[in-house]
Amino acid sequence: MSCGPPGDTAGHSAKGWWRRILFALNSPELSDAKRQELRAPGAAELAWARTERRPATATDVQRIAFEKFSLLLDTRRACAALQERRSAWQ
Repeated sequence: MSCGPPGDTAGHSAKGWWRRILFALNSPELSDAKRQELRAPGAAELAWARTERRPATATDVQRIAFEKFSLLLDTRRACAALQERRSAWQ
């Protein structure tokens, strides 16, 4: 399932994540739920990159989502985004 803009073939690369984030932030036709779905992986990516000495947690994802995207993620969505990030980069 592609969550990015039409024609986005970047997949799970870092560039692909940020295209999805920008699309979510700049697309007025998206629902709030869809915006959250598109921004959560970006928060997981940032959490992963910023917790070098230990694995990122759902709490890290929630904190970064709030600080960087003004997004309140529930624990379930934060865990799913973190799992998606782990799977994408293995």
